[in-house]
Amino acid sequence: MRGKAILVWAALIAALLLASCSKNDDVTSNENEVSETAVKAAFTSQFPTAANVSWGEVDGFKVASFTLKSTTKSTTSGTHKCSAWYKGNGKWEMTEIEYSSDQLPDTIRKAYTATEYGDGSWTIVKIVKLKKADGTERFKFELSKTGKNNVFLYFDATGKLLKVKEKNRNYPDCNNYPNVLPDTLKAVILKMYPSAEISEVMQGPWGYWVEVKDGANIHNLFFNRKYELMMTMSQLGFEGLPQAVQEAVKASNYATWTVVSVRGFSMSGMQTVYMLMLKNDQDYKMLLYTADGKFFNGYSNFGY
Repeated sequence: MRGKAILVWAALIAALLLASCSKNDDVTSNENEVSETAVKAAFTSQFPTAANVSWGEVDGFKVASFTLKSTTKSTTSGTHKCSAWYKGNGKWEMTEIEYSSDQLPDTIRKAYTATEYGDGSWTIVKIVKLKKADGTERFKFELSKTGKNNVFLYFDATGKLLKVKEKNRNYPDCNNYPNVLPDTLKAVILKMYPSAEISEVMQGPWGYWVEVKDGANIHNLFFNRKYELMMTMSQLGFEGLPQAVQEAVKASNYATWTVVSVRGFSMSGMQTVYMLMLKNDQDYKMLLYTADGKFFNGYSNFGY
């Protein structure tokens, strides 16, 4: 029961933390200063051909909604609906550009068709290109299917599928927000994972959640507002486990079972626990290990 209690505790904390997307409240005072003149001058310089411009505000960002003439041939529309996000001092953070299917670059269209969602059984609700100040560009598809939750597909500019994410009404889709990460916290993360890509950021009153991709491993890092690491939840490959845990599994009675998933959980002041879900025909087994390879607990017929 001790192992299950740890997982339930971690899940409850995660549910409380992942409650909102929000702007970065720790930006410098100059960036927080609101200058309508600076914002609109930056927008006009960046998008001189914009039409149908209107302004609004989202979580402290000044957001311009507008249309641009499409540079690709389209049978449905000759324009793109767009929005551009700025800080109060006029610093650009992100642009969203809506696409119809026939406005897509061939690389992205072919990449989508090649996925399991591209066989025509799913309906495309919306396609948006996200361009952010950190240089990242993503194509995001929202898809719907009767009897299924909507899903988001994220592709990079080369057509590589980066993520499939189920839509959840309780948690906003934070990839639609600029990833405004304080430089101090970014330095902390890159010291932990020097070769990692920071793929998603959320902020709430408790602090920050940051998703980091480090090779084949994905780490969800939870920091308080002092940038102190509170909890880590990781999705790992088997090779991402500590060597002692790998050897323990290979020496166990489940060495021939198929590894379905590997997770790591750690909280401040507590030892890291690694959870492996294994399968053998119709039987499932959850194994828990500490970093030194000691068997923590296990459950049969987990109802996976």
